[in-house]
Amino acid sequence: MLFAAYRSVPWLARTHAVTSAPSASALWALRQLPRGSAKREPLIGFGDPYFSLEQAQRAEAKPIEVAAADAAGLAVRRRAGPGAASVDSAERAQLPRLPDTADELRSIARALGVDPAKVLHLGKDANEQQVKSAELSRFRIIAFSTHGLLPGDLNGLTQPALALTAPEVAGSTATVC
Repeated sequence: MLFAAYRSVPWLARTHAVTSAPSASALWALRQLPRGSAKREPLIGFGDPYFSLEQAQRAEAKPIEVAAADAAGLAVRRRAGPGAASVDSAERAQLPRLPDTADELRSIARALGVDPAKVLHLGKDANEQQVKSAELSRFRIIAFSTHGLLPGDLNGLTQPALALTAPEVAGSTATVC
């Protein structure tokens, strides 16, 4: 194995918690905020959304296989990305589901000692209405496992956004969050 020797390297992250801040003044400003309540719940998570009715139908038919097939077979070419200048139109339904996002959130929940079924909103439930109706200040950690979008990635998108379940799938009138 080419990188097998890296297993024995004394990486800093093995002995120290590492974090980053955009600047020293940002770190100082964060330290001035009051601490959150110790009574907050550990986690709420949103992920593995369905971007079209077709994805939702396939996921319900074959839950585990669909995410991998979508990621392997449906590549969204973003207009802002390199080599994608020829794409004239990009819609939410073209986004592929990301493999392993539900498993990622379940692992986080288990690591924090909470029941994934009680704190995670996956698939159809990973929608804007769920996010906006949750009292997010009650949670220490808010996790999203989905596409992060930039202006121009999708038609009509003028500001950064998170891609959540399509309103027609969720049965709501909400849009991209």
